[in-house]
Amino acid sequence: MCLLLDGIPPLAAMVKINVDSAFDEAGGRAVIRDTNSEVLACAIKKCAFVHDSLFAEAFAIRMGKQFAKDEGFHHCVIESDCLVAISTINRKDAAHSKEA
Repeated sequence: MCLLLDGIPPLAAMVKINVDSAFDEAGGRAVIRDTNSEVLACAIKKCAFVHDSLFAEAFAIRMGKQFAKDEGFHHCVIESDCLVAISTINRKDAAHSKEA
């Protein structure tokens, strides 16, 4: 279970994944932190094709979620500075949206 929120600290049993993207450099980064803000893991990944900044941020969110799963973290809060991406992903009908 991963929640997509902004500015909220994780609960005791959760970790926080801070994600961000770079449109010009076409990639994303993720930093996994515990409840004390200690860094547990981090990753950077390039993306071969990024057509806009929203796509880049969605790529970073997806990459961060997959990275956390690969590292064995299954209860997490994902934090992004892109309100449009967060709102789109959190919408109940996002699975049927071409933005999601």
